[in-house]
Amino acid sequence: MLCGYLILKINRLNHREENLLPICLWFYNPITVVISSRGSAESIMSFLVLAFVYYFKLKRSFTSGIFYGLAIHFKIYPLAYGLLILAYYLSRTLENKKKLNAVDLAAAVFDWELLKFGAGAFIALALPTAYYYVT
Repeated sequence: MLCGYLILKINRLNHREENLLPICLWFYNPITVVISSRGSAESIMSFLVLAFVYYFKLKRSFTSGIFYGLAIHFKIYPLAYGLLILAYYLSRTLENKKKLNAVDLAAAVFDWELLKFGAGAFIALALPTAYYYVT
């Protein structure tokens, strides 16, 4: 249910009309139903990724980073989104630059929003790992 709600909220953020097709595709997807009924946690994984996208679109970098870190901690494949996230922040910072130099690139890498995202992702990865390591 939460995944469908997040799909609706993301569609609204994208300025789409009230289209229930993506939500129906999620709810009535036979693969999702069968996998979820057999004890797989793919719905939880989908929720974490959708929450990451939702907060990313709201430009809440730290919260988005937390959901991204939890998604990586849950399963490793969201790590592949990392290069796209980095490219987004770099392109946003360097969009008006005609010629790129080392100072501009360093300023883009140390962008405040990118650092908040990275801090959220690191905390969400490090705290559960440390807890499970200690216990």
